[in-house]
Amino acid sequence: MGHDTPVAYAQVDPPPPASGPGNNIVGLNIARLHQPRYIWAAANVANANGGSWGYLTILLTREDRDYEMAGHLFQQVLDRCYENRVQPIVRVGTRFDEATGVWDRPNETDPPRWRDLFEQVTFPNRTVWIVPANEPNLGREWGGKVDVPSYVTYLNQFMAAFASSDRFKVVNAPLNLSNPHQLPIMQDAFDFLVEMMALDASIFERLPAWATNSYKVDGFGDGVRFTHRGYELELEVIGRELPVIVTETGWINRRSDEDIARFYAQAYKDWQADHRVIAATPLIWDPDVDDHWMFTLDPAGNVATSNGAYQALRGLPRAAGNPNNSAPFANTPRMSAAAVRSRPLPIFMPDAGASSGTSGVEISRPVSP
Repeated sequence: MGHDTPVAYAQVDPPPPASGPGNNIVGLNIARLHQPRYIWAAANVANANGGSWGYLTILLTREDRDYEMAGHLFQQVLDRCYENRVQPIVRVGTRFDEATGVWDRPNETDPPRWRDLFEQVTFPNRTVWIVPANEPNLGREWGGKVDVPSYVTYLNQFMAAFASSDRFKVVNAPLNLSNPHQLPIMQDAFDFLVEMMALDASIFERLPAWATNSYKVDGFGDGVRFTHRGYELELEVIGRELPVIVTETGWINRRSDEDIARFYAQAYKDWQADHRVIAATPLIWDPDVDDHWMFTLDPAGNVATSNGAYQALRGLPRAAGNPNNSAPFANTPRMSAAAVRSRPLPIFMPDAGASSGTSGVEISRPVSP
């Protein structure tokens, strides 16, 4: 039977009893590839080598939400997650305009409608992390123009819509840490955070976890900002100690298959040693060329080809996870946000006629497969 064949939820055997509060941080970001064959293939990475209940970041759009049978179709996705013992992290989006390459800006009607959908379905995990947007410091992700006040308003509205829920936990929209500073097209991530702080510093105190897109980017120096540990600098700037969800990661402009395999081996070693990291879900496609690259599937839904990254991720040591886990610790102050006296210098666009190079160039990443 191919992996796209639906299986009724009631036919699935219950998972074995959880043994302790283990957490398997390994996962993948499959965006809109919700088909059963992709969930199965991603689970075979997340749960390889003795693991279970790893993570899967998925993207839902307004079209997914507003479809007449949205609840039924989303339940099918969640049922496949249950069968394959993966915990979904849900990133919600708006509408992507193919002609302009821009995502619509969300509005105040979106948060309650998302909660209405999520209340219609049954999730396989006790704590459901909701990511309300992606990289709002990049204009094409926010209606074509960076606008910090509207993002702060939206995040507050989203948090308020889910405030009464013990299950659904709304985090921030992860930022693009390698954006140059060229408003209104894009804004340096740390200038964006400082502007948020000036508008509503309490928003950072109310987050249950921190979502990050921490990429390794060549050509910007040796600091942690442009590595898989970029979230460390984000937490330092906002002055909070938070659980961390790495919703996207990878190596931009990597040199070879062997390089990316070594990158993931080291990155997961560091993340597994960091008690803050709940999950790390690399994109399954190449962020340089927007191509599905980690593995390909044959018509029956089986893995036909795979690369070094796929093999490296499957070979990682990992724990047996537990879908009943909650956040490992509460949001606590690291230092007063007002006491942060300095922040990383923004990446400014080079002056006209300046020599070309990596600095000052937008790091391109795909919008969705």
